[in-house]
Amino acid sequence: MRSITTIEEVQAMISQGVIKGCHFKELSWAEIQAENLIFEQCLFESNNFASAELKSLEAYRCQFQHSKFAHANLTEAIFDGCQFYEVKSNKSADFSYAHLKYAKFLDCDLSQVSFKSAELFGITIKGCKAIAADFEQANFCNKISPKVVFAQAEITDSILRFSRFPKAFLAECRLSGNDFTEADFERANLAQADLSHCLLNGAIMIQASLEGANIQGAEVNDLELTGAKLQDLVLSTDQCIPFLNLFGIVVA
Repeated sequence: MRSITTIEEVQAMISQGVIKGCHFKELSWAEIQAENLIFEQCLFESNNFASAELKSLEAYRCQFQHSKFAHANLTEAIFDGCQFYEVKSNKSADFSYAHLKYAKFLDCDLSQVSFKSAELFGITIKGCKAIAADFEQANFCNKISPKVVFAQAEITDSILRFSRFPKAFLAECRLSGNDFTEADFERANLAQADLSHCLLNGAIMIQASLEGANIQGAEVNDLELTGAKLQDLVLSTDQCIPFLNLFGIVVA
């Protein structure tokens, strides 16, 4: 694996097309402004991408160890098969305040990644491991006018145990097939969201809006629904008894 240790080397590589099998060590990318960069099987060790302009970046089977992406512009980026969590140090990447509109994370390890206050409208997270990922104050919305706001996100078939979505606006978003065991959705807006076939055991949905949401096929043991709005909630017949049990109602 070729070792890259200066930003001048990076700038010289930008026009080369696919960048493959390189080890980028302790670099700051703040001055880099490039679109459509493609990385394959690269290792990024202690790199700082803060404020970098990297729209439409593509990364395949790359490792990002101790990487910081705060305020980076990663609009329409694709991360496929990438590792952001480093087991040895028990640390992960930081995407706080990053611009990730229409970005895609496919089959990635996003465990403990911070997406605090990131722009996530149109994001896709599919087949990922994202245990304890933090989405506090992340923005999944597009504001058309002061009165017209809508969310767009496709987060599916992923492991999001202990993840945090407090006050997240995810109305009408596709969130099916996920493991949300003990995830925090306190005061989140999940109205008309698709939560079908999710594991919601122990999830916290205190004062959350679930009006018109679809939870068919989901497991709901110990789901915390204090103060939640449940009008027109859609569930299957075999969920009725477990759901009533949440409210202390015993069906004889």
